[in-house]
Amino acid sequence: MGLPPEFPLFPQGSRRWAKKIRGKLHYFGKVADDPKGAAALKLWLEQKDDLLAGFTPRGKKDRLTLATLCKPAQNSAARCWLIVVPIDLSAGESQEYVEDCPVCCRPIVIHVELESEAQCV
Repeated sequence: MGLPPEFPLFPQGSRRWAKKIRGKLHYFGKVADDPKGAAALKLWLEQKDDLLAGFTPRGKKDRLTLATLCKPAQNSAARCWLIVVPIDLSAGESQEYVEDCPVCCRPIVIHVELESEAQCV
């Protein structure tokens, strides 16, 4: 197939582009539809950070919602501890918080967009 050695995906037996992450195969399109792997590589690059962090990839249109922020597991730094960020519902519809990771001290930027009927459950 002539792929460069650094190409991150491989054509799996089911004729789909694949990558094994955390012991599980993830697929990025059919080899027949994308013989050079360009579209598969683009999809991999879009999803890579979420997959490597152990999260289900979110589409570009998906936004982090207040309901998602209320789930503590979603507030974790990719390679560090769990953080909890209190959200002030009276502070307006668009908010931004910067918290330092308690392990690596890198800043974690969280942008919050509230919808009209936002509430934690």
